[in-house]
Amino acid sequence: MASRLETDDDFEKMVSIILTTFNRRDLLLSRSLPSALNQTYKDYEIIVCDDGDCGELKDDRVRYFKNTCKGVACNRNFGIKKARGEYIVCLDDDNELCPTFLEETISYIEGHNLDAVGTARVIQYKDFAHTVVPKLSKFTSMDWGWLIRREVFDVIQYDENCKANEDADFGIQFGKRFTRTVIDEPLCVAYDEFGDPTKSTSFPSKRELDGMIYFLNKNLKEYDDPNELRYLYRLAGRKFYRGGHRLKGLGYFWKSFFAHPRLNSFAHLIFIHFGWFVYNEFMTLTEKHQ
Repeated sequence: MASRLETDDDFEKMVSIILTTFNRRDLLLSRSLPSALNQTYKDYEIIVCDDGDCGELKDDRVRYFKNTCKGVACNRNFGIKKARGEYIVCLDDDNELCPTFLEETISYIEGHNLDAVGTARVIQYKDFAHTVVPKLSKFTSMDWGWLIRREVFDVIQYDENCKANEDADFGIQFGKRFTRTVIDEPLCVAYDEFGDPTKSTSFPSKRELDGMIYFLNKNLKEYDDPNELRYLYRLAGRKFYRGGHRLKGLGYFWKSFFAHPRLNSFAHLIFIHFGWFVYNEFMTLTEKHQ
């Protein structure tokens, strides 16, 4: 089926792709940047916001900014302020947009008069991959890979005090004011080395754990859905358990179970008591068979 872009010469609008990076030049050059440069829709700019030391990029299609502020939220806001496009797409340095991402999302957002459009995505793990379609609700996280009208950011921005779950926080604030949808075509690829023993030794930093507490204090009142509250407490449990606060982490797993007592909640609660390695294997099998 022909898209609107193929039939309407006046349809094109400029898009700004905000590509954030931190000391991962190899991923930037091998994944995210090539995917941004390979779009079938051509009226766009690429803004690379580097709060690390990747080194300036020698490409006249890219506007490069060395950013002194730290954190994903700050880096995205910085890039958005520099943007000239009527639409914004944020992209992390380790993920990819499929070639028709811009073409198809712009066609959809204009055709349905929305403020933002997300898509299904392929999650690429170490040994397998599967496609997921984000569930649309008041708790929908809005991270990279959403096409968003520029004027939205005149009203809300990413909370720079939120050092963890800034995407979920932005999604909650967005949902109170604007319209959005998710189309079920997989138009982006996320890489997750979950279960990779070379990655599983990493621990959440104190900054990330403090960010989790900040997010809970700010948004816990919004979680009137028991199932969503279960996921939130489980996420906190994983972070604190993995961050060296084992008892606090276990406490959040118990809260997750009591928030929405189900067999699945009980399974997570049991497996975490056997330690992170066993729980990690359980999670890997769960993801693999979804």
